[in-house]
Amino acid sequence: MKNGNIIIASSGTGGHIYPGIALAEEFKNKGYNPVFFISNNAASLKILKNSGLEYIEFNVSGMPRKISFLFIIFLIKMKFSFFKALTKTVKLNPLAVIGTGGYIAIPVLFAAKILQKKIFIHEQNAVPGKANILLNKITDKTFISFQSSEKYFKKKILFSQTIPSEKTFCQYQKKKYCVNLNLKAEFLRF
Repeated sequence: MKNGNIIIASSGTGGHIYPGIALAEEFKNKGYNPVFFISNNAASLKILKNSGLEYIEFNVSGMPRKISFLFIIFLIKMKFSFFKALTKTVKLNPLAVIGTGGYIAIPVLFAAKILQKKIFIHEQNAVPGKANILLNKITDKTFISFQSSEKYFKKKILFSQTIPSEKTFCQYQKKKYCVNLNLKAEFLRF
C-alpha cells in the first residue's frame, strides 16, 4: 500500500476484534495496509479469517487470577510474544500501532514503544480492560467511547463519539446469513 503499514493488536472475542476490523477497513480505504497481531484463540481466528484482512497469530492467553503454574505459562507466552512482536514490527516498520484490547496488546505495544513507534489504544467499553489500563501509561493517545471510562485512564485521552464496529458487525452478519440461507445479499437489509 502507498501510505504504509499500521499494526492493530487485538484478541479475545468480537468486542475487541470488530472495532479493530472497522478501523482496519477505514485505514485500507485511505491507502494504508492494516496488519492484525492477534491471539490464536478460536474466536479471533474465525472472525479474522472471514474478514479477508492480513493477520499474524500469537500464542497468548488470558492472565490467570491466582499465582499458579498457569501464571508461569502466561508469563512465558508473553515473553515469546514480545520477541515475536519486536521482530515482526521491525520487519513491517509501521507508521502506528493500535491496541483495541486483550492481552495480545501488552507485548505488541511494549515492543512498539521500544522501537519508538506511535502507539494508540481504543477502549470500546464503559469499564476498560486490564490491558488497556496498563497500556495507557505508554500510549501517545488513548481513545475512549464512553466518558465514564475516562476515570480509569491517566493521560492523553480523546473521546470518540462512536464505537467503530456497528457497520462492520452488520456486514459480517449479513454475509454469514446470506451464505447460511442461500440468499443474495440484496435480500437482507441491515
